Amino acid sequence: MSNKKIRIFIIDDDESFLFVLKKHLEQKQIFEIYTFNTGEAGIEQLHLDPYILILDYNINRSGGRMNGKEVMETAQKHLQKLKVIMLSGQEDGQIVFEMIKLGIKEYIIKGASALDELDEILHMYMSEKV
Repeated sequence: MSNKKIRIFIIDDDESFLFVLKKHLEQKQIFEIYTFNTGEAGIEQLHLDPYILILDYNINRSGGRMNGKEVMETAQKHLQKLKVIMLSGQEDGQIVFEMIKLGIKEYIIKGASALDELDEILHMYMSEKV
């Protein structure tokens, strides 16, 4: 793999969670992290061509109008090879099922093991990219 960092977008309206997640991923020193607290802000920056999008489902507390599903659909129209990881507190089985039908392959419920699960998925994506 080249020395080029892997660009990751994180969209979540929980500022403290964004901070923790960004710090966690920066420790690995292979990622270039961009954080956004609304879906609209992330969509506006898609020209930066992220490889991975980590996305919460409910992202409306910061004044955004789009939910995670809408952001994912819009992002995937622009970047067909984008890897999307839903990292959400949303445990509603119907919503999880709907997201899987739409192409989400990775759905992590926020909790004690969420960062470990995320690390495993990112490791898998990095090995695919080599």
